[in-house]
Amino acid sequence: MNELTIVEVYPGSMFPQGDGGNLRVLEHRARARGLSATTLSPLLGEPLPDGDLYVLAGAEDEDQPAVARRLAEEGTLARAAAAGKVVVGIGAGYELLGRSFDTPAGVTTAGLGVLDVRTTLGAHVDSRVVTRPEPRLGLPALVGYEWHRGRTALGPDARPLAEVEIGVCNGGTPPTDGAVQGHVLGTYLHGPVLPRNPELADLLLGWALGEELAPLESAFAERARNERIAEAHEVERRKQRWLGFGR
Repeated sequence: MNELTIVEVYPGSMFPQGDGGNLRVLEHRARARGLSATTLSPLLGEPLPDGDLYVLAGAEDEDQPAVARRLAEEGTLARAAAAGKVVVGIGAGYELLGRSFDTPAGVTTAGLGVLDVRTTLGAHVDSRVVTRPEPRLGLPALVGYEWHRGRTALGPDARPLAEVEIGVCNGGTPPTDGAVQGHVLGTYLHGPVLPRNPELADLLLGWALGEELAPLESAFAERARNERIAEAHEVERRKQRWLGFGR
């Protein structure tokens, strides 16, 4: 395959937190390898086109159930996941891919069921995140930020994307972030996550192409990651000092 079709799922109905950058970095890193990459952005009410890689960003709480119903009725995303296509959910997009999620009104709503996860609600989280990905993925530390109320429990068919060093993400003990099931991946990391972590973008592209991609060296990406990790640790130290002083 030397041509990739990336589908941005219903961008007008989602609430991206800088997540448009995820599409740009996928395009850039594909083209850097001599591949043709086209991004399609259907709006809510339009049929989803056939693609190799689908990306769902965040959504407002009140919009999540409507988007989930439309995706279930439309059916393309579930069929794509079953066929081994790459599907990525970020923030609320991650929750939508699961079996169910709760709304602020206390209503449990069916998700797409392509990830064996269920999401309830807890206290709001707004913080920097540093995670250690599952070793078999071959990724360095992932960095970003989280902004959500979700607490996501994984079932036996899904495995965590990463262990959390700093942050809450899925919640639970030990804390983890995201889920991976086949070529379906979810994460709570924003930032946007793929420009901050281009190796994750390469993993997704490799899945879509059916091959392991040779790395693209980037001294800037490595320096930026190290700076963000150091910054996250410093913020965490300050928070712990403040909490100790407060007691």
